[in-house]
Parts: sequence; C-alpha cells; structure tokens
Amino acid sequence: MAGTRVVVVCVRHGETNFNREKRLQGQLDTELSELGKKQAARTASYLAAQHKATGFDNAVSSDLRRAFETATCIAKACNLGTVNKEPRLRELHAGVLQGVSIADSRRDAAKRQIVEGFKNDADYVIPEGESRRVLYERASAALEQVVLETASRPADAASAPNSRRVLLVAHGGVLNVLYSFVNQLDLNSDHAPHSGNCSIGTISALVTDGAVLSWEISSWGQDHHLHSDATESDVL
Repeated sequence: MAGTRVVVVCVRHGETNFNREKRLQGQLDTELSELGKKQAARTASYLAAQHKATGFDNAVSSDLRRAFETATCIAKACNLGTVNKEPRLRELHAGVLQGVSIADSRRDAAKRQIVEGFKNDADYVIPEGESRRVLYERASAALEQVVLETASRPADAASAPNSRRVLLVAHGGVLNVLYSFVNQLDLNSDHAPHSGNCSIGTISALVTDGAVLSWEISSWGQDHHLHSDATESDVL
C-alpha cells in the first residue's frame, strides 16, 4: 500500500535526582543529574551513529526540563535544528503525590490508598492531579499529530522518498501509555514494559492521505547502549 512510513524513535529522559532518590516527580520541573547528563550524552552518540545515514526529519520533546535537556543533547549530536516543545508529552500530573518518596507513599495510609486507586483504575483521578486515562488521551493525540506533521515534511536528501524519522523524548508514564495506545491494550488490565532512563523504543506508523492507517512497535525499553560498547551495527 502506498504511503509514508514514519519511524518514531522514543527516548525517556535521563536520570534526575528525584529518580535517584525514588521520589515521584510528576510535572515538577526537575533537571538531569550528573549521571542523567552522561546518559543523555551516551544516548546521543549512539543515535547519531545509528541514524547517520538517514538522519531525523523532526524532533519533539516534553517541555519539562529533564526531557528537553535530553532531547537537545541528542539533537545536537544528530545535527538536528530546533526541538519542538509539546506540553501534551508532559509526565502524568501526580497531584498531592508529587515530591513524595515511594517509601512514604507506602507507609502513609492515605497516600497508599491513592496509589492503589491509581494502579487499579485508569479513570481514578489523583487528588489535585489527573488520571491515567487523561494522560493516555493527551499523549496519544500528541503522538498522532507529530506523526502526521512529520509525514507532511519534504523528504530529506538522505531519506527514502516514502520514509521519515522523528525523535520523541518524554517520560516513563507517557511512554507507558503510548505503548498501550499502539498495541491497543486495556489500560486496566495490560501494562507496558518498563522504560528506564534514556532507554529507546521504536514506533512505526503508516500514513496515507493524511491519516494513520497502522501502528507497530519494533523495539521497546532498550538500554544496552548505556551498559556496553554499543556500535553502529547494533540494531535498535
């Protein structure tokens, strides 16, 4: 079937101090830790080597600093221009749980009840925050718009005429719901595999006549580039 194949390279942001301290960040605007900056740099080098033949046609990121800093590092290594900020790719708003340690959320009875409600019901709204369903709806809408916008761009000289690539940098919760969206999983019964800091996943979308006809995930949560001497022959 004729159309444009859009490959979305999805990256979770690098580590933050809150990640290291096991605190719930939500939409708190935390920065990368020193390790997070190193993770972003290694991911940038890896993706630049992996995609040097084709490059990227577009780059988009959550507007929270930890994601945008990661995206900017990768974009620089890949000779990309502007990274577009997309607020709909922000992490779940965790409301009263933001800044709370995971240990405290388990010790405190009221907080534990909130966590259980959130885990067991995709429509449960965290007090002063949002539900997993709301996150799913805004993040999937952002993904679809990014794919359609990327498909409409002129082909780069290095790219195949009917192929585009876009870098997308976001958060663990966002990547979880995007995985569920592409695989059409029930938010209340199926759970996406964990995406660690600076892990990489790949989504492929077929676009025809201004609409996405199909979605596919070819890899998810890969982080071998952070732990080994990854080479350009490694497959994402």
